[in-house]
Amino acid sequence: MWSSISQTFIFWATLDASYINDPEIGATGNVVYRLVRGFENQGFTVYMDRFYTSPILYKFLSDKGIDACGTVVTNRKHFPVEIIRKKKELKRGESIYVAAGNLSAVTWMDRRPIYFMSTCHDPSETTVVKRHEKSGESIEVTCPIAVACYNRNMGGCDRNDQMAKLHRSRRHYRWPRRLVMKCLLWSAYNAYIIKCCLKNPVQPGRRARTFLGFCDNLILQLIGTYCSPAGHRGRSSVDGFTRLQNVGCHFPERPPEATRNNTCVVCRTKFSHFAKKHPSVRRADNPHSMTKTVFRCSDCLQYICIREGSTCWSDYHTKKEFWR
Repeated sequence: MWSSISQTFIFWATLDASYINDPEIGATGNVVYRLVRGFENQGFTVYMDRFYTSPILYKFLSDKGIDACGTVVTNRKHFPVEIIRKKKELKRGESIYVAAGNLSAVTWMDRRPIYFMSTCHDPSETTVVKRHEKSGESIEVTCPIAVACYNRNMGGCDRNDQMAKLHRSRRHYRWPRRLVMKCLLWSAYNAYIIKCCLKNPVQPGRRARTFLGFCDNLILQLIGTYCSPAGHRGRSSVDGFTRLQNVGCHFPERPPEATRNNTCVVCRTKFSHFAKKHPSVRRADNPHSMTKTVFRCSDCLQYICIREGSTCWSDYHTKKEFWR
């Protein structure tokens, strides 16, 4: 098994080494042809997503004896605009198509219009697929045979993206770090696929080996039980000290940019704490009102209401938990 995998890797490396650049099919089309070169006139079918699909590429592959099928975007050159439909123009399960020789373009209505192209399927032939309604009910929907074949055979890249998205890094990372994490997940998933080829992930009497469990074992093998010495970084307490110290520096002011849309920080916090403790109470029945004000503290730069009977100013500058 390992020798066959090694030979496959050597084959693809040799294939990519001989660079091909046909200006007729463009940059993305050349990527596809470099990968399938050597399989001409052998009855193979290539499934691809809409990033690569184009009428020019499909005609080029068909002339080479390679069939193709996949989704397509409607702004591709030479794509038939007469089958472009809006969401309300077709009912779910309906489809329309145009064909020229063995090249066909199909519009199929699922939850929204989806566009396909194929050189190996009869566009008039249909089948049935199951779909779930919002109510949870499973229904049968008519779809072209090209759609069913695409969903059945197009799985490698989609499955890879699905697994990488399932265990992705935190969204608040900046994009360079997210890109690095994405590449690491790709590498880990490829290693997981190779290990599954060498050893069946489903063993009798044992729980199936998942990608998440594989990542856990990989991390343990790389770093062991090492933990970062950095402590937990909690909420900064600087604000709590500055508003309680040097009280003589805190004066009310009305800045020129102040509007009536500024809410008192004390009233807003009291309102939020009460809403969290009493989730069943309606917003209109909350005893704390969020008061609008145009005055703020000159040192804290927080808007605080100053009105008759209000203790917000003194509470904010004398209490640590000013919302109590």
